[in-house]
Amino acid sequence: MAKLKGRILHCIATLEGGGAERQLCYVAEALIRDGWDVHVALLRGGANFERVKNSGAVIHQINSKSHYDPRIIFQLLKTISRVRPDIIQTWLTQMDILGGLAALIRSVPSVVSEQSSALNYAGSWKDCVRIQIGKKAGAIITNSQGGKEYWEDQTKKAELKIAVIRNIIPFEEINCDSSQEQLVLPANPKLILFAGRFSPEKNVPVLLAALNEVLKQRRDAVALLFGEGPQKSELMSLCRELECADRIGIQEFTLQLWLWLKRASVFVSISSFEGQPNTVVEAVASHCPVVISDIPAHREFLNEDSAYFTSHSSPGAVAATILEALDNPETAKRKAQSAFSSISHLSMESVSQEYQAVYFELMGGEELDRNQTFKDSIVNRDN
Repeated sequence: MAKLKGRILHCIATLEGGGAERQLCYVAEALIRDGWDVHVALLRGGANFERVKNSGAVIHQINSKSHYDPRIIFQLLKTISRVRPDIIQTWLTQMDILGGLAALIRSVPSVVSEQSSALNYAGSWKDCVRIQIGKKAGAIITNSQGGKEYWEDQTKKAELKIAVIRNIIPFEEINCDSSQEQLVLPANPKLILFAGRFSPEKNVPVLLAALNEVLKQRRDAVALLFGEGPQKSELMSLCRELECADRIGIQEFTLQLWLWLKRASVFVSISSFEGQPNTVVEAVASHCPVVISDIPAHREFLNEDSAYFTSHSSPGAVAATILEALDNPETAKRKAQSAFSSISHLSMESVSQEYQAVYFELMGGEELDRNQTFKDSIVNRDN
């Protein structure tokens, strides 16, 4: 009978369409493939729920009426007692606080997932509490150097393991044959693509103004923006006022983004700050040229030979850079090939091994020797 490598409980508020939620999907799938018993505690589902459920992870529903519902912590404690995890990994601020606190109370080693960098945190009381609980975690796993520097600054380089582990890229899925899929587009357009959360740091109003300028000059181009988030209604209203509104579409979050990326002439992301951005990395993995803001997070894995860099605040500069990419397709293609080579090592298998190395260190340095199969190991599975 197969021995388990370990049992891990991931705690996350939702499984909506964000980058952290998507990475949890990939991590869960990779761990299950490698012999881990994976559990996920969450408050509600979302676009990525079915993927996690279908991976074989055990879902634990935490009931709550609000983010501050005191029942959350008690239900997390109860779930930990039932599951008896070897490791608890928390994702995003709410669960970094509540899940981290529950792990401390139950004396279970915990891992904080840092998906952003210092500019994401304004020093609110929640940020301060998160830091204090994070200091007592077994490790911080961050997907960017900026995230590592943030935690080093907050903890003054105390005895806290901080590991930079880049995002998983699901190359097998991205590369699978999609010839049967039909994308509804005008005949032979130049497609400009954005995907991400509709929130202030993404600078989508600036992007819309830039796209309007591009489309006025390139009658053969269209633009699509995929996502969800607090600014969506505002952005749709803004879009309707643009001269080229009929060729700009603000779309729902899509699970078929890779199909669009393979069809696109250029992908654009002009965030003010990031950790390691999922959509940019997956655009690169799809061999799509990228126009990106000139920020440290993007410079960590791309350079002038592999991407077009631009301002995140100037519509004119963004428009000019997009036009440069569209007007020079051979150069754009060469940049895309160079970019792909910089991320080609970030497969599900290789990145999963880095996660597991951190887990095993917290568990004492070795895989657990459990004389039980996966089926026999589950304690009180939730529906």
